[in-house]
Amino acid sequence: MIYFSDQRASQIGGAPDYGLRIKNCNILPGGAAAVPSGVSAGLTIASDNPVYVWGDFNTGNNPPSDNSSSPDPTQPSGSSYTRQPAAIIGDAVTILSNHWTDGASTKALTDPGRAATNTTVNAAIVAGDVPSGTSSGNYSGGAESLMRFLENWSGKNLTYYGSLVEIYHSRQGTGIWGKANVYNPPILNFYYDTNLQTTSPPGNLQLATYLQQQRWYLVY
Repeated sequence: MIYFSDQRASQIGGAPDYGLRIKNCNILPGGAAAVPSGVSAGLTIASDNPVYVWGDFNTGNNPPSDNSSSPDPTQPSGSSYTRQPAAIIGDAVTILSNHWTDGASTKALTDPGRAATNTTVNAAIVAGDVPSGTSSGNYSGGAESLMRFLENWSGKNLTYYGSLVEIYHSRQGTGIWGKANVYNPPILNFYYDTNLQTTSPPGNLQLATYLQQQRWYLVY
């Protein structure tokens, strides 16, 4: 388990903004080889900052779901790789494709540098949203936009195996959904990962609730 918190500045609607970026995580402990003694298979990454996932996550190498000519979303892992129990928890979670480059981040959405490529993520995701506002008319983006994007995904696949959970509103990633020149949506291939029914990601997600104005109880 990894917990990351950058507290160098007030993050509630302020600047500068900090976050955690996850890269080169296509192979997790236990996925392609036996884990060392005392090391648990899988990975949980949690942060109270926004989290950015750059490229394939928990897929092994060259999953068929990423094939450029005939992607197969029913095969989200490369040969000889077993996807592992994994979770990504953050104030907001943004998916950056395998083609992402920092240098193109300020360019127009029509620029070739902002063009996404097929990408696969295998992990449970817990993230905040920006709630819809009845007075302002803003829309949250819905469940299909709980994972956020920054590229032109037109005609490209995002394959996702996991479980999406939204139990709080973002405190740092509070930009309004639906602004121009942010992203074009991918072809979404969303699957609930039934492996989570038998093997949970490392660690326990504990929620607390206040019952009858008496005391707090843990709810698992």
